[in-house]
Amino acid sequence: MICSNCAEPAGSIICPECKIEDVGSIETSYCSEQCRSEDQPNHQLICHDRKKLGRAVAALSEIWDNFCRETYTSKYRLTRIDGKFIFLVPRTELGDTCPLMGHPVFYPFPGSIVPQGLGLVAENAVLYYNMCVDSLSTGLPLIKALLERNVQPKDPALQVVGNDEIEDVDHAVLYIKLHSNEEFAMDLTGAQYGWKEKLYTWNNFERYRGTVRYVLDLGASRQFTSLLMEGHPINSVPRSGCDIRRAISQEVARGIVEFLQHHHITVDEVMEDPSFSRQYSDLVMRAKETITKSIEDLVIRSGVGRMCLMFEGGVSKPVVVRSEELARRLVSVWFTQEEVEACQGRFEELKTEMQHRLYEEEV
Repeated sequence: MICSNCAEPAGSIICPECKIEDVGSIETSYCSEQCRSEDQPNHQLICHDRKKLGRAVAALSEIWDNFCRETYTSKYRLTRIDGKFIFLVPRTELGDTCPLMGHPVFYPFPGSIVPQGLGLVAENAVLYYNMCVDSLSTGLPLIKALLERNVQPKDPALQVVGNDEIEDVDHAVLYIKLHSNEEFAMDLTGAQYGWKEKLYTWNNFERYRGTVRYVLDLGASRQFTSLLMEGHPINSVPRSGCDIRRAISQEVARGIVEFLQHHHITVDEVMEDPSFSRQYSDLVMRAKETITKSIEDLVIRSGVGRMCLMFEGGVSKPVVVRSEELARRLVSVWFTQEEVEACQGRFEELKTEMQHRLYEEEV
């Protein structure tokens, strides 16, 4: 570390007000009390902005982690770990039965996705695999003045691999420039590479984590995802999962705004002032409760977001229910857990029976 005032090697003197150590390792250091005193006029704005940023990223990180766990839609499960490589395969044992039972498009995580006993590092690596662009398209409106930058990770501690093939990887993070002109990188999904930090100074991110390939305007990732999803049928698993997750994220954002209005406070006040610590905790809890309630209302009560099999030309494929009317019709078509277990893995028989039930329902 170097002194923030004179650029000489720093000692143990730091500014305790803006030190960040929960979502990253960022601090302002000095070589002497004299340098700290001389730097105080320049440091005030930096300290003010950095405190808000650290708390905002911590809130976003906690909300995003809960959101991903509650709305897990990835088609993969962990199969083996070889050194720093985590290998994934399609979770066929789940995909065969869940559409037959009207299982929600969201899968319990970690459930059977990650075997027990492997630890949180491996669990988070799988949870955030290929989720960096998704994290940038959710639109949680707590961080302002952001750009999206695509980077190539340097020396990942872990690398998650799909289909048993080791490939080069791209990664996307948020670039943040504060009023103090300090630049930061916010990386909510770096855990897929074994990185625990969520916030870096931009220089340190480029030095230790990624090489910038190109810069995109804010919102470009959301537009890209929308265009990609337009290539899928509206009731397909990928598009339905994306649409439903977006609807839930918008509901979370709406709930946060309502919370702030109810308490007559602003996001800046909550993130800046430690005296608002209770409101800060309540805000994060409100967001988590909104996620749970949205899933219950949308998927469990209405049936929208539950899966079924569609038969076309003798071929079956999983689709997602997009209307309450169709969900009500399918209640008598879906199998119970007991019916599936009694069939002892004879999935083709179950598929044939479901086809008969669907035909009878249409008649």
